[in-house]
Amino acid sequence: MWGIPIYRDPFWPAAKVGTALVLNAAEVDLYFGQDYTIDVSSEAGSRFDQNVTGYRGEEEMGFNAEPAVRTGRVQIVSGI
Repeated sequence: MWGIPIYRDPFWPAAKVGTALVLNAAEVDLYFGQDYTIDVSSEAGSRFDQNVTGYRGEEEMGFNAEPAVRTGRVQIVSGI
């Protein structure tokens, strides 16, 4: 849209239908917690009897856009 990359976020609140958050991703600080972990189990519940293996992956991530928000470089656009 107007030469700007657009990314959809499935976690954007449903009440915000028709709105967009506009920001420069280079101004957002990303933080990563512990390394990612992958858990594998074939013995939980009835998995052993059914010969099924389950996988679970986790990673801690966060971001801080507060400096950009405070200075007005993050905007919410409505009526889209």
